[in-house]
Amino acid sequence: MLTVPGHRTIAVLLAMVVVVCSTVTADSPRLPIAPIEWRAAWSMPVEWQTGGWPHYGHPDFATPLVATSDVAVAVRQQGRVTVHDARTGALRRTIPADPELPASVTGVWISAETLVVSRGTRDIADHVLSGYDLFTGAKLWQRTVIVAGFSQKEGFGWYDGPRIMVTERGVVVFEQESGPFAIHALDLRTGATTARMTHPQRCHLKGVATARSVMLLSYCVGDQFGLVSLDPHTLRYNWTRQLSSFLSPDGDEPELNSSPPAMDIKASADGYVYVWGGNDALFYAANGRLLSSVREAVEVTDSSRWSLPMFTGSNPTVGDDGELVLHSKWPSPAYLLSLDTVTGHLGGLPIDMPYAFASLVGATRDMAFVHSNIAKAERITAYTLVRGLPTGPAVFGGVAADAWPDACALLTDRDLRVVGDGYQAVPGGGDREGATLPKPPQCNWIPPTDEGAVISVSVDWVSPSSTGARKLFAAEVDEIKNSSGLPPSSFDPTTEGSDFLTYTVAPHMSDGRKRVDWTILTVGPVVASLSAPSRLAVRLLSPRLRDNLLARYRPGDHAPLPASTGGWSYPTDGTVSSRPVVVNGVVYVGSGDGKVYALDASTGATRWSFQTGTSIDYDLAVTDGTVYAANSAGKTVALDAATGRQLWSRRIGAQDGPVVAERSVYIWAEDSEVVALDAATGKEQWRFRLDGAVLEDRFARLLPRPVVAGGVVYIGGDHGMVYALDAGSGAQRWLFRPGKPEARMELVVTRKVVYASSTDGKVYALDAATGAARWSSRLDSSIFYPLVVAGDVVYLDGRSERATYALDAHTGKRLWRFQSKGGDPHYLWSASTARGLVYVGGAGGKVYALDTSSGVARWSFPVAGGVDTGPLVKGSTLYVGGDGTLHALDAISGAPRWSFETGSSTSDTLVVTGGMVYVGNWNGNLDALPTKGS
Repeated sequence: MLTVPGHRTIAVLLAMVVVVCSTVTADSPRLPIAPIEWRAAWSMPVEWQTGGWPHYGHPDFATPLVATSDVAVAVRQQGRVTVHDARTGALRRTIPADPELPASVTGVWISAETLVVSRGTRDIADHVLSGYDLFTGAKLWQRTVIVAGFSQKEGFGWYDGPRIMVTERGVVVFEQESGPFAIHALDLRTGATTARMTHPQRCHLKGVATARSVMLLSYCVGDQFGLVSLDPHTLRYNWTRQLSSFLSPDGDEPELNSSPPAMDIKASADGYVYVWGGNDALFYAANGRLLSSVREAVEVTDSSRWSLPMFTGSNPTVGDDGELVLHSKWPSPAYLLSLDTVTGHLGGLPIDMPYAFASLVGATRDMAFVHSNIAKAERITAYTLVRGLPTGPAVFGGVAADAWPDACALLTDRDLRVVGDGYQAVPGGGDREGATLPKPPQCNWIPPTDEGAVISVSVDWVSPSSTGARKLFAAEVDEIKNSSGLPPSSFDPTTEGSDFLTYTVAPHMSDGRKRVDWTILTVGPVVASLSAPSRLAVRLLSPRLRDNLLARYRPGDHAPLPASTGGWSYPTDGTVSSRPVVVNGVVYVGSGDGKVYALDASTGATRWSFQTGTSIDYDLAVTDGTVYAANSAGKTVALDAATGRQLWSRRIGAQDGPVVAERSVYIWAEDSEVVALDAATGKEQWRFRLDGAVLEDRFARLLPRPVVAGGVVYIGGDHGMVYALDAGSGAQRWLFRPGKPEARMELVVTRKVVYASSTDGKVYALDAATGAARWSSRLDSSIFYPLVVAGDVVYLDGRSERATYALDAHTGKRLWRFQSKGGDPHYLWSASTARGLVYVGGAGGKVYALDTSSGVARWSFPVAGGVDTGPLVKGSTLYVGGDGTLHALDAISGAPRWSFETGSSTSDTLVVTGGMVYVGNWNGNLDALPTKGS
């Protein structure tokens, strides 16, 4: 298997000749003329919408959408094919759509002055193949071929590879994808059948075409792994090789299981082959001669005997299973990698785009053609191979080795003191394909204690020009912001600039790694990055790294300061999903990094922080000079609000944030228990176990929190009941069992009435003192989010109807129903009311202002990505967030007042008080913005 970076980076076949040539007289000294760079010649947009994969219908057909030769490049454009000059990209002719043929072009090939085009769909077995003269566009032949869809058969193998392969010797069609494999050969210039064969059964196959042959890697019962070169005209074997060093995947006798074994094959157009399977990976020449193992191939040496390259990627290394791995974080550009035809060693030259974007789709003797998808714009770029006198190591872009700065000199001791004292520099890196830089391009600064953050700086690339560096930087930024791969990343807009971006990479929940924060920047010809497990360290040191690079490459120039919002942004090292609490000029908030922070409400300056040990995902409670918090490990702490000093700590298995009332702290604990603690000492006062689960579906939302009012604790949950407990003793006062045992009950208590909504679509108004039902009402929909009581109206979310309901708070009579249209049915819902309007988020990705008396929509505002925080109305402004942007709207008209880009999704943590808006974000920032706009 070939391991490559990202879903958009696929190593595909390409062609390149790297020839060391020199024209000298007999008496002249031999000059070291050599390939020195790939230089972009032309570029053109394509509209395939393949997400970075320049093939049609993968994995069903894997037919190319672009074909190349010495003189032409053919590109699929919807139902037609355009033919371009290989040197200039100029359009030479168009092969139009044929109304009598399928509209969709599914593949294009060029070989031996012939253009072959396939038309059809992957749902229909019949595909039409047409051959055209490359120079005139005249149709030479046309016929229908069969490429049936996959159907697994017991005891038969699978074929994984291109279903149609075009070579100079003929066209080869695999007519079905499971055994027995019927293979059909056609003449390239006439389309006539030249041969048919059935490949032996009980084999798994992978195939690939070269210019003159078809290569098959097989895994057969009894024979294990084998490599075959097939003549495309006669379908006879040119040669076969038994790969005796390859073992079956489990080391036992091979069997045909329900899935094929892990194996891979790639080839260059001139026939050099890479094969991997079992526990080994090898390179073979076109005549079947073994060249090298992958372990030998990555031991790169200088050579003048390069094959047409086989791969695109970064540093070649050996994987855990012996396979070739072509991804590395350093250096950043993509390389076109070729094979030494004698030793089998790998080598290559960089191109001016990151490896995460580059898919090589073909080449000529001195040109290469690359598919990319930068900024979601697919393009084909043609590169010309330039030969000359080397000015520096070719693998480093021809830049002199001593032009690379010393990474350990890019931050000084003075710089590092803003994070802490005693940091020690440890240099690293510098090797690339046999060349070594004299100064380390990577450096780790190690703190004196384990509590400190390791700071890492990398010189990712030194380009021959500032323009080239900026191009690389821009492409990397696009990858960071738009990649849909995992782990996800989010960026920090408080420090973003045209040449500067800070972002966070959050690891998979299952892999146990910690999140890492990065800055990528470019100054002059340099692209560099800084990373650390501390957002604060990255934010403090990144501007200093940029200033130090500016002093080296642009003396006297200073980077512009980020535009002031009039507020502040504080970086924590975890997701901020707890709601900020503002008391007496201090903001208290918890973070996924396990800390409780106390920040100055005006400036964001740290008053204190306290580490609880694990993530804080629940809301804090702040009252009477004490901060109460519960972390994900179930620990509850009480902290002095002025100093952060711990007053007490209890491990009672807390499952939600604390509720504080009447000198007691009420906690949801494990095993469906509610526990009351003394607010001053943490001593347990009582505990009450509910009959049934509190919340079985923990992925649906957080727990329905206990509500304390008038000396009573009211409790709902997934058990279909409502409890009223004495706040002092925990004794049960009453129990209301209204609906289905599994129904979730959400509670709101107001004016001596307990309003309870149930997921089964029922709503109840209960007497707070006795639990007797005053009224009940049934909606036409399930209810998921807590209801909202405003004045004499109860507002509810009708989940399955994607609707908002309004009920009379005194009688339960339905007043109106508003249904939003379209969008994700799993939208977030909440309601806020003011001036005769109720504001709700809808399924159509909009926030709506509805008339409270009629439910008629007065206006709506589209929120990209849907509402994920708010809506919240304060004064004459409505605040709502979605898809990384916080919007402030005129509450009466819906007109935008201002917006702020947060850089990631916001949590439902919006707080507006004291002329400031506070909102927590998944990227770890707590943002504070003035209500009058940023």
